Amino acid sequence: MGIRPTRRKLLGAGAATLAAAALAIGVAGPASAATSINGGTTTGGIGALSVTPSAPATDFSQPGTLGTLSFRPYDVASPGGRVDFVVGDTQTWRITLPAGIEFGATACDWRNQPGAFFDMSCTLSPDRKVWTHSYRYKVDTPGSNFSPGASTEAARTNLPVVTTGPLSGKVLGTYTAYAGLSNGAPSASFSFDAPGPVENLNATGPDGTGEYTLEGTGEAGATVTITDDNGALWTTPVDPDGTWKRKLPTTVKPPLTITQTLDGLTSTPVTYDTEPLPIMNPAVALGVLALAGAVVGGTVLARRRRAATATAAV
Repeated sequence: MGIRPTRRKLLGAGAATLAAAALAIGVAGPASAATSINGGTTTGGIGALSVTPSAPATDFSQPGTLGTLSFRPYDVASPGGRVDFVVGDTQTWRITLPAGIEFGATACDWRNQPGAFFDMSCTLSPDRKVWTHSYRYKVDTPGSNFSPGASTEAARTNLPVVTTGPLSGKVLGTYTAYAGLSNGAPSASFSFDAPGPVENLNATGPDGTGEYTLEGTGEAGATVTITDDNGALWTTPVDPDGTWKRKLPTTVKPPLTITQTLDGLTSTPVTYDTEPLPIMNPAVALGVLALAGAVVGGTVLARRRRAATATAAV
């Protein structure tokens, strides 16, 4: 697998601190044992995880490079009015780093402090690879308010990181909700390695409209790109279960080149040219077959089955 040479620019501007996000959740989360007033609900989670080098660095090629790990700690509060929190309600975020990178020493600064309604806590593992942050309600807060349609979807948490060697593997984030909270995003990841090639390719068709279906497997969250011999291009996402599927028109011309891209890194291409995909444009193919039939006295020409092959990177 290739190591990520460069990183994309930090997503969004003016990312909010976790304190602001925590306060937003603190007034917008649903109850566990208490009652939701007016049907207000929220969705907690972790998402939009990214790691970027700090200027003037443009990549993480050198040990000691400073950077920022950023994520969204909270999704959306739906309209509804007010909810009740009870003592003991706790939410936790945990992020684990792979080889070649660790959290900065200040990643837990200000995050261990008591509050009026909840206490925040934060710990770093001795090797500074695991960051854990949570807050726990210590008083009942009946009738906490939030605005109809309120959202902290854009709020982000930024944590300092520093490289210690060659980067490899995935950053893994998890979110644990308290009982009763809708956990819309329990996990997130960010890879420093290029994904492997797509696998388990299979084509079917043509269907009643003349279209073909190409399917296969890849890495969840990746985007599959399919390019035919004419340069036509189609994309489709890989589902959470690792499968993907894409309709292709009657005009598709093999061989196909297929890649998947995840976190800005693209896999080794795979070439696919297997029946029942057409040899060429159907209209042209019919003319060729008619001519061939006339030349050889009506002999039926059969297409040889061709297997999918992986093209190795040079």
